[in-house]
Amino acid sequence: MLKNNKFWRCWKGCFQKSNQVDLVVNSLSNSNDIAKYFADSFQNACTPFSNSKNIEFKNKYFETKSNYTGFGDKLVINVELVNKAIDNIEGNKAPGFDGITIEHIKYAHPSVVIVITTLFNILLDLGLVPDDFGVGVTTPIPKFKGIKKQLTADDFRGITICPVVSRVFEHCILNNLVKLQTSVRQFGFKKKVSCNNALHMFRKVINYFNSKKSTINLGVIDLKKAFDKVNLFGVLCMLQEKGVDFKIINILENWFSKNVTTIKWNGLRSEQVPLFSGVKQGGILSPHLFALFVDKVLSKLELSGLGCYISYKCYNSFMYADDLIIISSTVTDLQLLFSLCSEILTTLD
Repeated sequence: MLKNNKFWRCWKGCFQKSNQVDLVVNSLSNSNDIAKYFADSFQNACTPFSNSKNIEFKNKYFETKSNYTGFGDKLVINVELVNKAIDNIEGNKAPGFDGITIEHIKYAHPSVVIVITTLFNILLDLGLVPDDFGVGVTTPIPKFKGIKKQLTADDFRGITICPVVSRVFEHCILNNLVKLQTSVRQFGFKKKVSCNNALHMFRKVINYFNSKKSTINLGVIDLKKAFDKVNLFGVLCMLQEKGVDFKIINILENWFSKNVTTIKWNGLRSEQVPLFSGVKQGGILSPHLFALFVDKVLSKLELSGLGCYISYKCYNSFMYADDLIIISSTVTDLQLLFSLCSEILTTLD
């Protein structure tokens, strides 16, 4: 039985008239024009910041690839893993462009799981995914509440829905990626850890220094379009550094090259546009790939020796997803930490 909030959300999604009909975006009111506008905007957002940096990451990746074998756990896909992956996907969710939902698989004959397992192992050996695995349907979700007259693409967050079979495959790969550790000062995308834990630790650090009659200076950095701007070759290089199974890296390399999206607006869809950077909002692997990629920020801040330390333990920075807080007892160190963050983020493109 559906919980009350899920039931009404489903009901509204099926029967309530969409308020997208009444919205005027970037002075456009025609749904086709709005869909095309969003498609162009998301395509522009999903391009690397620096072409030269992108080429640098690309060259580094392919130079390492020729001799890379990986030293981490090998991915083994069996029926048990696929069944677990299927169970991890919630029901009553919108289908991808192919119209297939998780219920089609959950309530199918058990032999379907065997077929999917065989398919995934073939893909893993070939290092290839079907072209359709890269096709996403992106729905712009308003960030604002109430009424706003002048709307642009920046007022919306794109949530991408991918084919359900590809999501099952992502869950199978995730089994290996969750074993990779990120800094204890990253509180996003972790089980049994929330923003409240980050705030609690943040307050404890401030109270500790205040109790020692020391003032505290704070800096906050919000990474704009952080998910959209993740450098894909940078991610592949990072996975090589982590020793991830080369079969997983080969799969992701091919998958990234096939990433396209179509914008859904008021029941209409735009033409497909390619995505050259970024991890998909709503993707199963996306949060983990993002957290692993930006973990270098926290590790280098720790090595800097700047800002707040307690008993030689680093407390100069905390992250919750793409939000970064810097803590220092002096303004001088705070400025140096800001400069270091800028340097690291430039290095990460």
